[in-house]
Amino acid sequence: DSVITYKWNSTNADSASSQYTVFPAYTSTDNCGGLIGSGPFTWVANSLNGSVTATAQSCQAGRTYTIAYTAVQAKSGLSTNKILTLIFSGNVTVPPPTVSLTGTAPGYLYPSNYINANVGTTINYNWSSTNADSAYSQYTVLPAYTSASNCGGLIGSGPFIWVANSTYGSDSGIVDACQAGRMYTITYTATKGGLNASQSLIVYVPLITASNNNYSNSDQMASVLMSISAVLENMLKLLR
Repeated sequence: DSVITYKWNSTNADSASSQYTVFPAYTSTDNCGGLIGSGPFTWVANSLNGSVTATAQSCQAGRTYTIAYTAVQAKSGLSTNKILTLIFSGNVTVPPPTVSLTGTAPGYLYPSNYINANVGTTINYNWSSTNADSAYSQYTVLPAYTSASNCGGLIGSGPFIWVANSTYGSDSGIVDACQAGRMYTITYTATKGGLNASQSLIVYVPLITASNNNYSNSDQMASVLMSISAVLENMLKLLR
């Protein structure tokens, strides 16, 4: 709670102004007076001379403030400035980022982190983060892509770049035939000041079989048995 007295003055000037920058930058959850970013922000020195006294605030702890006071001579257009750097001791508490990555598809009542989807299914993806400055995503695939079996010419298991490169967003895609029989692990990561958070979404695409188009092998077997049973019943009727 240190008290700081600021003084400024100028000569041969007609007007003056001041502004300041701050590092680390203010955030939505860690700031002074609701300001966001690193500035520049307007400061109090807007006269040819003056002074002000201020008490250091807890929200300033761990930050460096650079104040620039500029005086201007109207007739010549010349200006000059002086720089004051203030370093406030303490630690800035930077909240870690949080992330969410989910998918929805037919048959899923709620967004999920695991999607089982047949070829031709549309999957809707949603991602978001808090306390983050940037984000990126990537995915891996098993079994790995080969020269003879792949999607888009990709080879290997990855990681490959995915579409989620913003702090929030959405996208949708239709499961392609080249994805059948593979499991995809999509990882979305948000970062801030060296801190990061990640969440994964798994998409499994079953192999293309008769079950994808009509009905399962067990259903087919049951149908065959029912047909045989019907034939036997007719033969028994003829023998009676």
